[in-house]
Amino acid sequence: TLELKNITNSTTFEADPSFSPDSKEILFTSTKDGNAEIYLMNRDGTNIRRLTNNPAWESFASFSPDGTQISYNSDRTNEKNNVYLMNLDGIGKETPLPTGNYGNYVGNGAWSFDGTKFTFSSDRNGNEDIFVMNAELNKPVSIISDLQADLDYPTVSKDGKTILYL
Repeated sequence: TLELKNITNSTTFEADPSFSPDSKEILFTSTKDGNAEIYLMNRDGTNIRRLTNNPAWESFASFSPDGTQISYNSDRTNEKNNVYLMNLDGIGKETPLPTGNYGNYVGNGAWSFDGTKFTFSSDRNGNEDIFVMNAELNKPVSIISDLQADLDYPTVSKDGKTILYL
């Protein structure tokens, strides 16, 4: 038999659950603080944490395959729906996907299995089409490092083959 258990015990709107890759945590949408925001909780309903804080409607959150980022929908920019990416640890900022010139709508998307690509639907061309983009917007890769010094003010040559820095 299937056992059903209410783990949020809330009288407010709650929807869009999504398990973390290790199934230990759940992302979900809730209006418990007045409008729809993205929350994270342990799988048993404990340790509920609010991840977004915006007067817009946020929903349809999902984890990146490595569990370090999430994607979610929000209509925070001129009431146009877009997908945002953010680091789960809160470091960095929420990054909207580029919407193009037309873009009134960007639908919730899907991560590639290796976490490097993100697929989404958008009306940026006038009708809804499917797009794919690099999903590592919030995951910069260190290319030059020196434990003995601070490296600052990088500039890249026009051919992209040389980086100058202080």
